[in-house]
Amino acid sequence: MSKFGLEESEYTALCQDIDLVIHCAAFVNLVLPYSALFSANVDGTNNVVSFCLERKLKPIHYIRFVKQSVFYNRIFTSQRIYDGLCTRI
Repeated sequence: MSKFGLEESEYTALCQDIDLVIHCAAFVNLVLPYSALFSANVDGTNNVVSFCLERKLKPIHYIRFVKQSVFYNRIFTSQRIYDGLCTRI
């Protein structure tokens, strides 16, 4: 979706007003093939990069996919990882 589905005036204003972008959006599915995920993830990231280059440069802070997972009887969530904590199940 080009320009995030915004009207041109809204998009232009955001391009000028926003100073940085935190990009954590992703379509994640461990069953679907790469081709089914490509548009949402690759094209979507390309749109974010284009936005960051428009009007003025804006740094991108990319957050990688972190899913709740079980490892050695401990559960790690993105918040717990961020806080540097872990909790036993």
